Amino acid sequence: MFRFKQFEIEDNQSTMKVCTDSVILGAWVAIGEAERILDIGTGCGLLSLMCAQRSKAWITGIDIHFPSIEQAQENFKKSRWKNRLKAKHIALEDYEGNSFDYIITNPPFFINSLKVKNPVRNLARHTDEFRHKLMLVDCKRLLNDKGSFGIILPVFEARYFEEMAMDNGFIPKRKLFVSSKEGYDPYLVLAEYSLSDRACQSESLSIHPAGMNSYTQEYRRLTEDFYLNF
Repeated sequence: MFRFKQFEIEDNQSTMKVCTDSVILGAWVAIGEAERILDIGTGCGLLSLMCAQRSKAWITGIDIHFPSIEQAQENFKKSRWKNRLKAKHIALEDYEGNSFDYIITNPPFFINSLKVKNPVRNLARHTDEFRHKLMLVDCKRLLNDKGSFGIILPVFEARYFEEMAMDNGFIPKRKLFVSSKEGYDPYLVLAEYSLSDRACQSESLSIHPAGMNSYTQEYRRLTEDFYLNF
């Protein structure tokens, strides 16, 4: 079990475990006054819970992995926001409903990379079941005209994803380049896209100071509402 400041979460049955990537994404996205949020590939429900803590929105988490949905449902039931959280066992392309103000996802990584041995992790970390091009089509279908979606990807993959997003009419409006330590090259990119044209704001974040195992002040400020030790 993982304990955060305002909720607890189990992830032993989930394809997507509690991880630094998701915590950064959940803390960074500009959900603002969103009333309806969709969490694609919710896994154990971490991003949904983080969005619930940060907003008053009604949040739906979807996943094609049934044990993950069962675990997300249990995690939601234990939270103080259980009345605003819903987990559904359904594929994105099959999801129908009202439009959303915000879509968030920590999708499968590593296009064209070697598959890992664990089939559950394989499901979560590769694009066999979660192809980015189809995801973009469905994001466009499910977002309202003023809506946005936030995503986290490895740097190399993010370049190709941005090309696909722009081909589908999305415009990048915010980016965060994440490095493991100060002075290191970024290994992750967080990006927010919308359907309206605007200038893109880019920032950077280092998780650890150079030569140290502690955390940078920037990382602490970003995640202090969630981690118990910050």
